[in-house]
Amino acid sequence: MNNSNFFKLLMLTWIVCFAWMTPSSSANSPVQKILILNASHKGDDMSDSILDGIESVLPRHAQTELYIEYMDIKRHSINDSFVILRELYVRRYGNTKIDAIMACDDLALQFVMENRNSLFPEVPVVFCGVENLDVNMPDGITGIRESEDLEETIKLAHKLHPNRQEIVVISDQTPVGTARLERFKTIVSQRNLKLNLTTIVPNTINDLINDTKKISENCIVFFLHFSQDTKQNQYTPAKIINSFQPFLKAPLYTAWYYPRASGILGGKMVNGLMQGKLAAMMVDQILAGKPIDSIPILQKSPNSYIFNYQEMKRFHVHLSDLPGGSVITHKPGTFFYKYRHLIGSIALVFACMLGVVLILMANIIRRKNAERSLEQQIRVLNSFMETIPNPVFFKDDQYRFQQCNVAFQALIGMDEQEIIGKTFADITTPELAESFQEREQMLMEEPGFQSFETKFQRSNGEVFTVIINHATITDEHGKPSGLIGSIQDITDIRDS
Repeated sequence: MNNSNFFKLLMLTWIVCFAWMTPSSSANSPVQKILILNASHKGDDMSDSILDGIESVLPRHAQTELYIEYMDIKRHSINDSFVILRELYVRRYGNTKIDAIMACDDLALQFVMENRNSLFPEVPVVFCGVENLDVNMPDGITGIRESEDLEETIKLAHKLHPNRQEIVVISDQTPVGTARLERFKTIVSQRNLKLNLTTIVPNTINDLINDTKKISENCIVFFLHFSQDTKQNQYTPAKIINSFQPFLKAPLYTAWYYPRASGILGGKMVNGLMQGKLAAMMVDQILAGKPIDSIPILQKSPNSYIFNYQEMKRFHVHLSDLPGGSVITHKPGTFFYKYRHLIGSIALVFACMLGVVLILMANIIRRKNAERSLEQQIRVLNSFMETIPNPVFFKDDQYRFQQCNVAFQALIGMDEQEIIGKTFADITTPELAESFQEREQMLMEEPGFQSFETKFQRSNGEVFTVIINHATITDEHGKPSGLIGSIQDITDIRDS
């Protein structure tokens, strides 16, 4: 097989594997319809993030169709909205078979609970972005409870700024804002953090801006909530934060991720994108035939440590001070990114000139160019493997590891020299290795894609839960010549 063609085939296999995590249905399969109910409106940071997460997983093939409804309840009367929306959905979906419903926040779930029997009887429901969850949920409903990490964010902010002994908390007078403020006060009191607490609960945005201008640079500021002023004007959290942050001289923290908000230093944040992804994975399992009642409700949402590089630099917070696995946003642009258009033009001109030269000299230096091209491709592949965060590996037709990235080595706790040339039998327990080998043999006998959840054991004996994705690499005759795969550690999700 030509080396260049082999590399192209390898990259194509990788792209296909991770673009479509499950095999597509046959052309004759019925379209599976998923109704997504979002109580907010387009432009709300949390709602948009959740939908981005959902759409990154669903649909994966032409047999899945999404129906996305922006209910816009938060900016209108709840009772009136429920009545109007119920009538609308009777007309819109009365003759449509819905296979699954996704409720993306508290009000959306409340609407579904009140109208499910009459509108969508026996349709499985998966929720996310729900803070206030009823303990006794009926059958046929599962999902992810949104639980903020206020305590972790408070302790982290205090650790990063040990000389600041005053905390200023910003919230509003809505039920959500009042509840969050009470939880915040309770945490500070119970944990005996010895911090002076000042609250700002303004009537209007102008009041909020004037109050933040007076905040000392020796404080730590927390944003909890602000969606409505006393005149019933509605706002998104990002708009509120962007209005007062330019006047703020102290570091700003929050426990909710708002991508459109600028100037937040960081925190352990509720991540709508991850909630959407996990909820969509639950729907994927249900559509594949898994009973919904066998999928437990996740009581703790997948929150992430997220920090703004520019604000870190401003307040002298170092990367080494942050928790492991932190996500860093607003990184400075690289030279390549800054001059990407110029570099792209130069590269295009150079490529054309090089193409002419290669055509003229093809009969003389074909072999040498092929070798040079292969070396470059190998470097690109190695660079690609080492820069992606997922553990990745390649195996030959004898199931021996031929290559793996640093993330894979870190996951199993072994160096590359201890892995290359070995099989799963050499790096994990015999029982697990036998299971892996059976699946690999099936994949080599019937080329395609394979994804499964299993236990895995590190070299130090630690057992954890992973998702292994496998795909077959074939030669020019279509015969299997090896495997490409990745491993995802989901222990935290399964244990939560």
